[in-house]
Amino acid sequence: MQALIIAMKQQKPAKGLIPHSDQGSQFTLKELVRFCDENFIQQSMNRAGCPYDNAPMERYFNIFEFETEQTLDTAVAEFAYGWHKRIRTDPYNDGKTPAAARVAYYLCDDVTILLDQVSQSQCNHLQHH
Repeated sequence: MQALIIAMKQQKPAKGLIPHSDQGSQFTLKELVRFCDENFIQQSMNRAGCPYDNAPMERYFNIFEFETEQTLDTAVAEFAYGWHKRIRTDPYNDGKTPAAARVAYYLCDDVTILLDQVSQSQCNHLQHH
């Protein structure tokens, strides 16, 4: 019922709104029925045991959920692996991006191990510049 109240405040629908739902207990509460009557809302419900009454809306929400999940996954990946690791600088890394700091760290270790010509203090100095 709270979601319906919020939606009505935001959308300000004309009299005669017809929301559709199943016959779940949250949609058949006396308080909700009274609220709908007082606000000129006509409830529409599936017939008991007939899920096909609302098949178009169920399909819509299936698609919406799937596409929202894909969009969210893409946005999180772009943030984490794009902006956060490659663009955003971090004072903890001496102003480098996390990706640049990691490359500098491992590059210095490889150079130190393979060539044994660069002291660790020089390597640390390289990381800070």
